[in-house]
Amino acid sequence: MWLICAMLTIAQTSAGAMNATDLAGKKARQWLRAAQPGHCGETKGHEEWHDARSCACEHSGSWELPADVKRAGMEASVTWCLKQCTSCTNCRHASISLIHSDCSWHAHCHRRVSLADFVSGPQLLSRGGAYRATTLGAPPLQLPTDCAPVGHNVTGMLDRATHRRAVTRIAPPAATDTLFRRLSQGLPVRVGVLGASVAQNGGCLTQPGKRCMQHAHTAANKAANGPGFAVRFFEHLNVSFPHVGHALHNGGADATAPQHMVRCLLSHLPPPVHMVVIELGSMAQYQEHVAIEALVRALLSLTPQPLLVLLSVRKMCVHPRGANEGRLPTRAKQRGFNETHWGKSEQAAEQACERYGAACLSVGRALLPLVAARRAGFELADVVQPDCLHIAKSRHGPSYVASLLTHWFQSAHARWRVWASTHEGSDMRPVRRDCRRRAVPP
Repeated sequence: MWLICAMLTIAQTSAGAMNATDLAGKKARQWLRAAQPGHCGETKGHEEWHDARSCACEHSGSWELPADVKRAGMEASVTWCLKQCTSCTNCRHASISLIHSDCSWHAHCHRRVSLADFVSGPQLLSRGGAYRATTLGAPPLQLPTDCAPVGHNVTGMLDRATHRRAVTRIAPPAATDTLFRRLSQGLPVRVGVLGASVAQNGGCLTQPGKRCMQHAHTAANKAANGPGFAVRFFEHLNVSFPHVGHALHNGGADATAPQHMVRCLLSHLPPPVHMVVIELGSMAQYQEHVAIEALVRALLSLTPQPLLVLLSVRKMCVHPRGANEGRLPTRAKQRGFNETHWGKSEQAAEQACERYGAACLSVGRALLPLVAARRAGFELADVVQPDCLHIAKSRHGPSYVASLLTHWFQSAHARWRVWASTHEGSDMRPVRRDCRRRAVPP
């Protein structure tokens, strides 16, 4: 009797295993029938993105196909990849390549990049015994609040009021049209950064020998404060509108004021460029405020005409004589901010934004009230370095500034979508040339 029961148990177990294998194979074959050539967008390297936290807190990642799975062929590779996808919280789409031994996952897939070595398709969900695809083009997932950078105090995350306080000028939809039209059509864009040391600290990705590479997305930076604010913002753009052709060029130069940058503009930022973040403030004591307008006009004379974002930073604390650490300015000095170098710089920036249809963001306006209120995660060391101005080596400064840029980008895109759907002549047909120019005021 015992022998018969054992044999029945083994048979049932084997049948169950075969049934599971058959179902996995069926799922893989169905995925291959629905898959299309191409890739859903660039992802991080294999070695960094295996953990469950990344699956819950990122919009994309990748696994390397095991050698034995790769040798077994495409169906086995798809089976393995979809199994990994099932255990990954944010995986909704997969891109697979045997040539590159790659299984990439994505939270959404707005458009597929034309890469012949990859095939891509949605994750398949079991419903009523049949497999159905998740919807293509679904909006990005909302990340949970515990997805702050490692070591970040979650209570210090930026709230809606802080984001809104930063945006003093959002930029009219007509000014954002070229950028968002290209992105909505699945075309690549080039993002530029200009400014002095704070801009350099924003980071870059493909400029060997330039100091901004010290703030790229490397393992060393990830272990420390993470990449610079420009790299973080660029990664958000690439996640929202994936394209292998997107590029980031940091033209920042240490100790270079706008009046010196405008003279050699094309050497700092070779065209074409579709969006430019201009950092103002790190050279406020030495800049000629009329040079801000001159720089804006010079950039708007380029073809294509870029969207301009003037990002103002300020000195957030003072150093009393003999003190090693900065302290918040007194209320009297805060009231007199408009008469400081940084106050005059922000006023000149806002005038340029209003006159030329650019966007204006103020880091100090957003964060100083939280620092003054002693909110958790907003001590001076969380926001700025000991010099009270630079943010790269503060605990959360790069993350906060990237968050301000990201919120502005999302808000501007939402406004543009409404405008594009109602504005006469703003259909979504492809733009034949990047020559839709706005007139520059005299």
